[in-house]
Amino acid sequence: LALMLFGVSGAAIFDRTQPLKGLWADRHTATGERKTFELADGSRLSLNARSAVDIPFTEHRRPVRLREGQGLVDVAPDTRRPVVITTAEGEVQALGTQFMVRQADAGSLTSVQLHSVRVTTLGGSQRNVEAGEAAWFSVNDVRPVAPSVHSRVDWRDGRVDIRDEPLGLLID
Repeated sequence: LALMLFGVSGAAIFDRTQPLKGLWADRHTATGERKTFELADGSRLSLNARSAVDIPFTEHRRPVRLREGQGLVDVAPDTRRPVVITTAEGEVQALGTQFMVRQADAGSLTSVQLHSVRVTTLGGSQRNVEAGEAAWFSVNDVRPVAPSVHSRVDWRDGRVDIRDEPLGLLID
């Protein structure tokens, strides 16, 4: 019993710095770590802290499965193979060059920096999101949301710019 308790405690402590869910992902980041990767097609993927993705590119599609966290994609042009970020609630397909997707416990968020994306939920709902816009999506619904600290991508440069937003939003 003591050995089991020690093992569970050790795993919980380890998870605080190196998320256990992301250890077997193709790419992942630890607590407080941000990384940018160049993908096989020349696209660039930036992962925020505690993020994990799988990247099973094929000759027909360029899928990226976001297991947890937040990723920003600078898409390399390839009209034959769209970049598609999948989450637990659906997928976000690039119709342009730069967008962010965040996987949260209650759903997913996307924001578009350049051009546009198409969000398709597992339930079949669709919505295009244009540059400067953000959308929250669940399994059955896509709804526009006002840009906030969650939809901005200044985290990639190691900073957060908060103006007229609650402190709790920053802490979250």
